[in-house]
Amino acid sequence: AESFPPCNQVVLPYEAGRPKLSLLLAAPPERAEALANQLKPAESLPWEVIVRPTTAADGSGHVAAAWNSALAEAQGDLIWPLTQHAPSLALLPVLLKACDAPWVDFIRLAWRLGTHHHSAADALRLEPGCLLGQQAWFQRSGGFDERLEAGPALQALQAKAALKGALIKPLDLLAFSL
Repeated sequence: AESFPPCNQVVLPYEAGRPKLSLLLAAPPERAEALANQLKPAESLPWEVIVRPTTAADGSGHVAAAWNSALAEAQGDLIWPLTQHAPSLALLPVLLKACDAPWVDFIRLAWRLGTHHHSAADALRLEPGCLLGQQAWFQRSGGFDERLEAGPALQALQAKAALKGALIKPLDLLAFSL
């Protein structure tokens, strides 16, 4: 039988030197360094950025594969898979606080594509950066399906987690404008 860390183990205050949040950044090589620098925390802040460059030549599941590679190194209790659209760091305090609730395993965020707004309650469509959750649930769900593009890989992970009992809460904050 597989052994997974218990869920809902997000505890304050943070351990010194151990991040609470791991940002998994899969981005084209020409954008990866700039995005990582934009998201990189100051020494005293509780998150880390793990970068995996991707190219379209890597195939259809290249983002999911990059996220899985980064997930294997992630030290945070919380995981936030991202691509080349960086979220506002001003969201982090709200997101970290929302994840402190023992009944929250994943948070689904809202986003805007052109003039169309997708609410966080719209579970049928996920974009990179719009799902944040506990590392234990990413592990229990088997990580990202590398046969799928980024959005469908997030949807598949969310569906597997929900079947295993994860609680996925919408937080209608606009995380991205794509």
